[in-house]
Amino acid sequence: MTSVRNLAVFLFTVLATSLLAQNPALVGYWHNWNTPSAPYIPIDQVDDRYNVILAAFATPTAGTTYNMTFTPTGVSQAQFIAQVQALKAQGKRVGISIGGGGTTVKINSASEENTFVSSMLSIINTYGFDAVDLDLESGSLSISGGTIANPADVPIIRMINATKTIMSSYRATHSNQKLFLTMAPETAHSIGGQSAWNGVWGSYLPIIHALRDSLDIMMVQLYNSGSMYGADGGIYNQGTADFIVALGEAMIVGFNVDRWSNQAGPFVGLPANKIAIGLPACTSAAGGGYTSPAVVKSAIDYLRGTGPKPGTYTRISPTGYPNLRGMMTWSINWDAVSTCGPAYEFAGNFETIFSAPLPVELAYFSGKYAEKSQTTTLEWTITSAENNRHFEVEHSADGRVFATIGTVLATGDAKMYQFVHEKPAPGLHHYRLRSVDLDGAATYSNIITVLVRDANAMQVYPNPVTAMLTVELPAEGGRIHVYDAVGQLRQTLEVSGKTTQVDLCGYAPGLYCVVESGGGMKWVIKQ
Repeated sequence: MTSVRNLAVFLFTVLATSLLAQNPALVGYWHNWNTPSAPYIPIDQVDDRYNVILAAFATPTAGTTYNMTFTPTGVSQAQFIAQVQALKAQGKRVGISIGGGGTTVKINSASEENTFVSSMLSIINTYGFDAVDLDLESGSLSISGGTIANPADVPIIRMINATKTIMSSYRATHSNQKLFLTMAPETAHSIGGQSAWNGVWGSYLPIIHALRDSLDIMMVQLYNSGSMYGADGGIYNQGTADFIVALGEAMIVGFNVDRWSNQAGPFVGLPANKIAIGLPACTSAAGGGYTSPAVVKSAIDYLRGTGPKPGTYTRISPTGYPNLRGMMTWSINWDAVSTCGPAYEFAGNFETIFSAPLPVELAYFSGKYAEKSQTTTLEWTITSAENNRHFEVEHSADGRVFATIGTVLATGDAKMYQFVHEKPAPGLHHYRLRSVDLDGAATYSNIITVLVRDANAMQVYPNPVTAMLTVELPAEGGRIHVYDAVGQLRQTLEVSGKTTQVDLCGYAPGLYCVVESGGGMKWVIKQ
């Protein structure tokens, strides 16, 4: 049998986290540095509307283009780890972005690929990131031949292989959880492949194609760009509604690479639920491409099929893309300042665009699990129900794929509704309401999460903890071990009953692992 210590060391980066859908997604890059114009913000204090937060950046050590490093600034390593875990506990994705502007990340050999993989896994596991972002710029990628499906350039092939290895290794060591994957190519590297297939032009397309099944969000940087072809063959300029709609739709419907020869093969588009619109947070955040909130809203509304055409570009899909994934910005820090626009203007505009209120006015929606009856009761209250036919209660075990588990009829002037989910399994459960009108139109509520505790599992509280931690064991008697975040044993306690107190007063702030002799494990944050 695996020893308790080996279990803790093996699993010290496996953290309990709620996996919400991040759908719609508001993705923001967070600066790991301080500047007067866009000051440092503690990562756990960013605006709550950001549900995918990418730390910028993991960069190569001096003299290499492949040995990656990341060191938090502003706080200690232990504090940063605790901040990341606190955000994940709120259901947010927190990731590390690779590269960034002005940084070359390039893998030229098998040994360099091994170093890249091991250094990135070290960063991901050390800080508890559950997402990784490819922001490969500044000569990191270049095309000299081959096709989208069969690239010829070694750095591109090795980046694909390295990313696959990182993804599979993470899944193998994190209880089969998937590492969230995002990409943020510049326009020339992606949509610019319509113009040419050489150098930087189209250089991201083989990576996107090879990793499309693993990719969660694609967010082309619609800024710092020259004019670009849309899917209709027209040419559009940044900073306009047409640029957003034409290039956003091109990534969905696909396009021919090098429009005149198409020797690289066509780029097959991505599902709309993997596409986020990437824009600067304010005028100073980028050299060009800032677009006013009103124009952004008009463009995304039209792209989603919920608003009129805002420019000259005519959408290819007659109905639009209502499941468009969301928005991305460079950057959270720029969004937070009020020197080049209202503070958190970008986040506010996202909320305005993607808020999808029910046709009824929903006062609240909540859920509670009762251990005695082994049921979860969902309750919601409305203040009006004009034209409402019924509510469909949808459930998801992973926060991504939802299925209908029941229907509740709208009954005249009724204001309160209830649905009981019988015997849900232990773990996190995600619920939402689908409200259907008399004409068949439907909209969704927000997602709520209910935790069903396993009566046979160890419980620890409070978490975070400042001093004394209470531990409840599933059975009488046993042994408790406390490890730090690098797997070092800090203390062992013999327990005669089912409940005991663990004194963490003298421990430094950070992340600690509590393991009981039966194999149960819980992570706690010491403040």
